[in-house]
Amino acid sequence: MLTVTLAGCKKDSETTGLGTINSGIQLKNGYLFFKDTATFNQHLDWIRQNEINPELIYEFNRKFGFISFSEVYYEGMRINEPDNFDEYRAINPDCFKRIILDDNSVF
Repeated sequence: MLTVTLAGCKKDSETTGLGTINSGIQLKNGYLFFKDTATFNQHLDWIRQNEINPELIYEFNRKFGFISFSEVYYEGMRINEPDNFDEYRAINPDCFKRIILDDNSVF
């Protein structure tokens, strides 16, 4: 007598990394919208679990069509030429706001 047992499970797209996109998340005007709090919390948990592998998160974002502030920021920090950085900052003003401190330092 031979018994064969097959077990399967439904894998969430974020659990598998780069599977199909979670239908509870939509991209609208550059922002992610979640169908409910549970979907948001699941996605946040997935991000926390993968913090040690940011490339996985970036790849998920790219497949979704989303560009995070951290991706924009880190790309800008790789620019060595001041003129090129100024152009990049002009394109992404929300990520690179000038801040003037009490001692007149500018960041």
